[in-house]
Amino acid sequence: MSSGWSTWPVVLTPYNLPPWLCMKQPYMILSLLIPGKHAPGNDIDVFLEPLIDELKQLWTEGVMTYDTHAKQSFRLRAILLWTINDFPAYANLSGWSTKGTYACPVCGPEFKGLYLQHSRKFCYWFNRRWLNIKHRYRTKKWSKFFDDTVEKRDAPRPLRGDQIVHLLEMFPAVRFGKKRYSKEDLLGVRNLRINKRIPKRKRQAQVVSDGAEVVKLPSGWTKFSIFFQLPYWNELKISHNLNVMHIEKNICDNLLSTLLQDANKSKDDLRARRDLTALNIREELQPKNVENDRLELPASRIIMSKVEMQTFCQVLKSIKLPEGYSANISNYVQVQERKILGLKTHDYHVLLHQLLPVALRSTMQNKKTVKVIIDFCGFFRKLCSKVIDARDFEKLGENISETMCEMEMLFPPSFFTIMVHLTHHLAEEAAIAGPVHYRWMYPIERYLGSMKRQLRNRARPEGSIAESYEKLKNEVTGSTAVHDIKERHMKEFPAWLNSEIQEQLVLNNQISEEVKVHAKRPYYAVIQYGGYRVYGYKFHTMEVGDTKVTQNSGVMATFSRECFSNRRDQNPVENNMTYYGRLEDVVEIFYGYGGPNEHKYMMFMIRWCFTKTQKDPFGFTIVNLDKEIDSDEKFMFASQVGQCFYVKDPTVKDEWVVLYKDSRAYIQPSTNEDDDESYINNFNEPNTAIDEFSYPQNVVFETDAPTTRTDIPNIITDINRS
Repeated sequence: MSSGWSTWPVVLTPYNLPPWLCMKQPYMILSLLIPGKHAPGNDIDVFLEPLIDELKQLWTEGVMTYDTHAKQSFRLRAILLWTINDFPAYANLSGWSTKGTYACPVCGPEFKGLYLQHSRKFCYWFNRRWLNIKHRYRTKKWSKFFDDTVEKRDAPRPLRGDQIVHLLEMFPAVRFGKKRYSKEDLLGVRNLRINKRIPKRKRQAQVVSDGAEVVKLPSGWTKFSIFFQLPYWNELKISHNLNVMHIEKNICDNLLSTLLQDANKSKDDLRARRDLTALNIREELQPKNVENDRLELPASRIIMSKVEMQTFCQVLKSIKLPEGYSANISNYVQVQERKILGLKTHDYHVLLHQLLPVALRSTMQNKKTVKVIIDFCGFFRKLCSKVIDARDFEKLGENISETMCEMEMLFPPSFFTIMVHLTHHLAEEAAIAGPVHYRWMYPIERYLGSMKRQLRNRARPEGSIAESYEKLKNEVTGSTAVHDIKERHMKEFPAWLNSEIQEQLVLNNQISEEVKVHAKRPYYAVIQYGGYRVYGYKFHTMEVGDTKVTQNSGVMATFSRECFSNRRDQNPVENNMTYYGRLEDVVEIFYGYGGPNEHKYMMFMIRWCFTKTQKDPFGFTIVNLDKEIDSDEKFMFASQVGQCFYVKDPTVKDEWVVLYKDSRAYIQPSTNEDDDESYINNFNEPNTAIDEFSYPQNVVFETDAPTTRTDIPNIITDINRS
């Protein structure tokens, strides 16, 4: 913000690459570098002309390219799928003004913003238009929570590319550059205006006749974008992406400023309450005059008391995050002042996805409000998932439309800026264009690196040994109780396997060297480590982690286990169970130490913790890190675990909330049927509260629900404050 120079790079990213290489810096092409000192604005089309000419050539003629693998030449053709840019640049590239009445470039002229007289800005809060036409929120019964009207309008219909071409082909060509007129012409016009001989030219509405239909050109257009010179541009369903990175940042900033009652940036201040009076809605929240020229603002449902705000900040202050996951957010939290300052864009991303819901669940007393905000945050977490079923996007869009309406019932109109409104379109864009992390600006703004990992083949038992083991298992099953099989297996299997190998060698059966090495016991000495990196995760032991400001000792694993109803149950049921714990030690063991067939394995020693069988009302998993569970499986391979981290609940003594960290590695899918796919399953995160969108039965909105809080005092402010 302090820089007086603005240089714009234009980067091309090829998409015909594997997921673990796509959007990585070594494969990005710096095609243009637009010099400063100032941003190009609409004149960016002038700089883009050479690139557009090359893209035309790649589409029509192609270029001869040599394939080093096939050792032959071929004609390469390419298409420009879309642009990735922030919202101000959206206006420069698309030609649609992203400010003012018609700021939404997706809705276009069919969605009109509402100007707020006291806040002096536009709001875009008619969220009921995206609901089903028969939804209950559209009726008169619920209108008092919105704008006191019955909503009968449908959702806005985005303009197609061919419609845009038809509308704008009658526009006169825009003359780019700073010197559009001669000095004499500008001087003459200026003198005429000074003498009041001619007024300033006003923009006139233009009308185009399309057969029997008359179409009025919208006032939101500023130019006919140069991208429409590409033959296929008007056929694309998405030409310019809404950047989720900046949308998340602005939304999270709005939430924090409003919840913590920031004097400068809160969306529920005196100006917002005066707007309610001007709109004649929500009378119970409008400011009321008191003595000595002061105003009383009733406490709304999103207002927290000072104690609640300090507890909220204390939760964020105490959080220790995994290394490399985010900055140390506790450095930016001021508990006594109830402020959070200096956050970066990715910090807002982590707060919105993970930390904000956890901090609110135990601090804000109004659980209905907490549930709505958690669902709102959960939309972005689900949207940014690396793996998601494409069929889920339709449900995701329906859920966020209802959640936005419930946000409208809680927050004043000034909260619904254009960034909040754009949330309506994110699920639809993802359904068309695919995962968000291939269409936002994080990969462009920072280097993530390439972290390709190969799956390891599992050790397959030899046929004769497998048959002998199955025979032994059947014998044990027939003579011993089912509960004793596992214990006997762990005690007797190593000695049995070694003796069985010797018998097979006497019979001259072929046994691989790998099986021979593993049949013997491992080397008596091991190597200990304080940490280990595996598949995009960085782990530290509890001893090392206690000395750091980060938390890398959280471990989780999902297993398929035989579950019994009681000790006498003879019919176990296979069920997936997730266990949580902390890493106590990392050891490296050796088989065939020093020999030609030496094998090394990294093992984690884990302290498994008690997990509550029932989730909390918001769906979070609760563990007790101080209570260890008895388990014979304290050691696991490093490749079998995932990473999680824990946040302490300040209101309950022995409760920690489990949060999850995505791996920063991409696993290459294997076509080999012998590869162990159970490893991939261990990295699938369990369903968390913020991935779900169903309200518990005791957390619903009713038509008689109060819109104010009576358990905290109202806010008294000066009448002249604006």
